[in-house]
Amino acid sequence: MSGGAVAAGEGARAVDAGARTGDGTAELIAAVRVLRAELSGLAAAPGVVELDAELAGVEAEIAGGGGVDRGRLGRLRERLEVGATAAAGLASAAAVAQACVQLLG
Repeated sequence: MSGGAVAAGEGARAVDAGARTGDGTAELIAAVRVLRAELSGLAAAPGVVELDAELAGVEAEIAGGGGVDRGRLGRLRERLEVGATAAAGLASAAAVAQACVQLLG
């Protein structure tokens, strides 16, 4: 079996560890915070509000449980790599994208 989670018995709780990442989140959260600070100067640029919302979600997930959903990481990485926003040219955007790649494996 690859992926998934199984629980058996009264009070059992299945947790799919493959759906969330934990290792390396310190680097990701640091890069996210730098990028969000730099984004404040690009507030009027297309896609920046959406990107900031995605970054805020990543930051909240890590703060709330130490890991982040792999799907969210994939969307964030794709948004940064495609260059769909003015932020894609920032060095901090490259750092966030690289941290996502490392966490996704």
